[in-house]
Amino acid sequence: MTVAQVRRRYAGLTALQILGTSMMLPVLVILMGERGLSVRDVGLVLAVGALSIALLEVPLGIASDRMSRRTALAAACLGRGAAFTGLFFASSLPQFIFWSVVFALGRAFESGPLQAWFVERTRNAATTPAEADLATSRGLGRGFATMALGGALGALLGGGLAAALPPEVTIAGVQTTGVAVPLLVAVMVEVVCLVAVLYLVTSQAREPDLRSTTVRHAVHDAARLVSTNRIFLLFACRWLLFAAAFQSFELVAPLYMRSEIGSAGSAASAFSVAIIVTQLSAAAGASLSGRLAGRYVWYRAVGLLSLLAGIAIMAAGMVPSTIGFVLCFALAFFLGGPVSALQGPTLHRQVDDTQRATLLSLESAVANVSVFAGSLALGWLVEATSLSVALVVAGVLAASAAVPSLLIGHRSLRDR
Repeated sequence: MTVAQVRRRYAGLTALQILGTSMMLPVLVILMGERGLSVRDVGLVLAVGALSIALLEVPLGIASDRMSRRTALAAACLGRGAAFTGLFFASSLPQFIFWSVVFALGRAFESGPLQAWFVERTRNAATTPAEADLATSRGLGRGFATMALGGALGALLGGGLAAALPPEVTIAGVQTTGVAVPLLVAVMVEVVCLVAVLYLVTSQAREPDLRSTTVRHAVHDAARLVSTNRIFLLFACRWLLFAAAFQSFELVAPLYMRSEIGSAGSAASAFSVAIIVTQLSAAAGASLSGRLAGRYVWYRAVGLLSLLAGIAIMAAGMVPSTIGFVLCFALAFFLGGPVSALQGPTLHRQVDDTQRATLLSLESAVANVSVFAGSLALGWLVEATSLSVALVVAGVLAASAAVPSLLIGHRSLRDR
């Protein structure tokens, strides 16, 4: 398989992975409210889901490194599909919590194997290390772009279906609400994703013998990576800062829309539009990562992009209009789009194939912990001060992520 073929398969599967989830996001909170959950209950369900993902990331990352990439990705599809089905029928707080944990299982399985498969196949197909790094950056950039496009399309389909359908519908003799229908469509998407995974994710001619490593050794190696690899620790600092900063959009934007627009329904519609705009902006930014990787030193580019993204988030807290608010965040997502692809080759050089999914699961776990902490801290700031102050603080966090990026670059050059 050529580098181009691997890149196309990775991009398509990345979009499919996020499509079902992004269809669920615009309707889940509304659905829980319709089925009798209070605002506190809804917050509890979301918190349990986020915490479950963070706790499951590393164990399932280690597990996915000990099975084939195809098996791990198939398990992720089955987990998400089961969760969407359960959420469609859920009617009480315990049921919603249970299915949010099942969804977390699927999300935790999906975070590492696909990118690990792409990196492994790309490095095997490339003829030189330099070609492998450039192909990895370009492929990751295309993957992040298609993921953002898939997220925007899913949000559009989920919100559009919920808005177009009547409040009460009957499907196969089952009476339900219109906002629940996107969950059924998401189940169908997961079936398509499962078939695509089984067909497109092929094994290498000679895969590493992952089973020869015991679970104890795998856990020990992961702990050693966290505790002794200074480049990884700097990456973790960067993930903590950047993830917390961008969490401000999901937390602050709905509150901003509600305060500016007034009507809850109109504010929700405006937020859906904002999601689509920011995801398209992120896709546009990610699509430029290949050009940036070929022309600029990656850590300098990432440092500058982080600084500018932080300034854009701070500006969102100062502009006087809703349109200006959305445009500032669109710019921040555009600037943040190429970052992961640019730093990807250096990150993946920290491990071999037997730990690649574990590495990506550690990244996702750190990001989820940051999102959890950022939500609490920024929420407290909003209540104690104002939306503008919270966004300025978030912008400072994003800009501060430039520091570990530069340190990673200098240390990786020194270690060569």
